[in-house]
Amino acid sequence: MTVISKKSSRQKTGFIRNQRGNITIISAVTMFPILAVSGFALDFRTTQNRQDDVQAALDAAVLAAARALQQGESIADVKQDVADVMAKITADTDMGLSCQGGEPLIPNTKASVYARYECQQDTSLSSMLGVRDMSFHVEARAVYGTITDGCILALGPTAPQGIRVSSSADVNTDGCSVISNVRGPYSVYVAGSGKMEASCVHAAGDIGDLAAITTTVCPSPVPNDGRIRDPYEDIRITANVSAMTCQKPEKIDKTTYRLPAGRYCGSDVKMNDTVLLDDGGVYYFDGVDLQLHSSWAVLSGTNVTLVFMNGGQFDNANGGTVNISAPTSGDWAGILMYGDRETTPSLASMKISGNINSTMTGALYFPVTDIEFRGTSDVADGCTQIVAKSVDFGGDSNLRSKCEFTGVRAFGPNKDIYLEL
Repeated sequence: MTVISKKSSRQKTGFIRNQRGNITIISAVTMFPILAVSGFALDFRTTQNRQDDVQAALDAAVLAAARALQQGESIADVKQDVADVMAKITADTDMGLSCQGGEPLIPNTKASVYARYECQQDTSLSSMLGVRDMSFHVEARAVYGTITDGCILALGPTAPQGIRVSSSADVNTDGCSVISNVRGPYSVYVAGSGKMEASCVHAAGDIGDLAAITTTVCPSPVPNDGRIRDPYEDIRITANVSAMTCQKPEKIDKTTYRLPAGRYCGSDVKMNDTVLLDDGGVYYFDGVDLQLHSSWAVLSGTNVTLVFMNGGQFDNANGGTVNISAPTSGDWAGILMYGDRETTPSLASMKISGNINSTMTGALYFPVTDIEFRGTSDVADGCTQIVAKSVDFGGDSNLRSKCEFTGVRAFGPNKDIYLEL
């Protein structure tokens, strides 16, 4: 007969309890790294999702910023737009996300927008390993360009019509583009039996009678497109014009006059004969008109700029010959005629009708003025840009955009914007 002592029984029972305790300790020690690794993976995935969200927001921000630059918004405003978008995406502090970014980088050409942000995402389970947050960075660059062959630009945006081809006018821009910033049903409008041929036609609004428009580079006219920047938006009158004495035409012979450079005021300058301008002269028509009254009148000058202010206008409705060129350097580089945006009434208009012998090399820039370009104006082998509030073609017109070395600024329709990174 076997006898088991009480002491031996207590020892076995204690061993069993100790073994269970050992297993619990071992399990706890084993589970800690498993939980830590699982927690790290969960926090990493959360951080990755946050990074995807921030990257998508930054991509959208720089794309919108590049489009805004194309449409004329200032660099300062565009940079603020990007900052506002990024501040909004990181504004919810409950997400545990914080991001810091430097000022977006925009080159002087305004052809791209680049931004980079450094971010930290708070962790949860990873904090058991002492990892309080996870860091990441995002960056994006949006780039764009233009087809830089523009020769006609209607700035609008409030004109009832942007570019109008009326009656039986036949407008041929010989390989340069036509752009209208005017929004609405008459951004580019061809009426009657009129026709237009251009390399590209882009409009911020609708284009009327597409069948009457031929494009030689772009597949077809593009309506409801974005607006483009005013290429001469920074040009201002800096001279103290009011302090200048008033000039008068000087008669050289029976049929020839000279206009000294400077300010013209008091009474309109009405000419029926040959009018010579000083080489390199800047002419300020301060509240008076320059009028060529007959078809045999001739206006000639090289490296000149005609400035119209306080309601001054140019009128060549009878189709006299105009042979003038803009300076190629200096403050007025590329500007042949300039309408002052500060003093010119909104109802002012310019009537420009040359003839087959006319050459106008440079930009006709009238940002708050309508231009009527009429008659058989043919600026053969030249460089003529028209940038105005609106442009009305009422006669056959041929414009060229062979502008290399002429001082004018290139502009054209927008190309696609895309992310480079």
